[in-house]
Amino acid sequence: MFRGSRDRLGQTDAAIPRQQPKIVWQYRTDRSIFSSPVLAHDGAVLVGSLDGTLYCVGRSGVLRWRQSLGGAIFASPLLTEDGGVLIGADSERLTLYDATTGRERWSRRLGPCERGPGFGFDRVRCHADSSAASDREGILYVGGDAVYALRPTGELRWRYAPGTHVRSSPALGADGTVYVGFAGGGVLALTPNGAVRWQVWGKYDVDATPAVVPDGTVLVGSDDGRLYAFGAVDGKARWSFATRGPISGSAAVARDGTIYVGSDDHKLYALRPGGGLKWAFATGAPVRSSPLVDRSGAVLFGSQDDHLHALDASGQQLWRVPLGGDVDSSPALAPDGTIHVGADDGYLYALR
Repeated sequence: MFRGSRDRLGQTDAAIPRQQPKIVWQYRTDRSIFSSPVLAHDGAVLVGSLDGTLYCVGRSGVLRWRQSLGGAIFASPLLTEDGGVLIGADSERLTLYDATTGRERWSRRLGPCERGPGFGFDRVRCHADSSAASDREGILYVGGDAVYALRPTGELRWRYAPGTHVRSSPALGADGTVYVGFAGGGVLALTPNGAVRWQVWGKYDVDATPAVVPDGTVLVGSDDGRLYAFGAVDGKARWSFATRGPISGSAAVARDGTIYVGSDDHKLYALRPGGGLKWAFATGAPVRSSPLVDRSGAVLFGSQDDHLHALDASGQQLWRVPLGGDVDSSPALAPDGTIHVGADDGYLYALR
């Protein structure tokens, strides 16, 4: 799933290449790719495009199947235990396909929202551009006009509506608590049964996906330019770190506790577990791609400077590769070291 796991820590067991990789293939879609790729067990790559299509591309770059969802796709796919792939779109629908064949298993409309012409708040509120998470029992959690908990067959288990759009993707704690941000400035913690555990209000949208750290901290960025750390149990603020631009990407947390997060101020930051600055790396444009961190602390991320960047744990650049547009998509790393990422030129890239 998006960020690799239900706690959304952005970790990978594969090693980020220390030498600059080369593009080995690229697959073209009809619009920009904001969605982050997810890798199937057989090496297939699943990704959505703003052209409204979910693509399944084999490890050699050949299309296996494609499905149109009828609206732009910002969300990243979720692979289910029974071989399905779940994704939402701005058609206000959440759909589960068979990951091997592309056959539709079920589809659910989010709402209720106005279905009239135009692009008013009601329409945007129901867009399914949150990336789903699943718990150990296969319950699916996703945002839209509300936070939804769905059974694996698509039936509604519960729905909690904060009264605004939920673009943030839910993160799950070890005890099943659901953490999610929402438009208008806030963070919610919901019990596995959909009751409010705590809620924190702010003045700016929280579109970023929370990361649930094993020490009991929930990390989430805000459009006010701060990364916030809340207590997972009580929601009390522990610390915050200020950047000079909105934070719309998600934080990654290394195994030693180092926190990596990008900002629209053109920088990727490395923070100590208590929120102190370790180092900052400047790119040529906003960093909205959510970073990926390996066991050594090396970090991989994209920037709107049209490059994919790799840094070591000390913040020294290992390499950068130019792509054909802004890189807002977050990279996925295969066990053999192949990197998959999308870009604003509409291409899904594989680098090795």
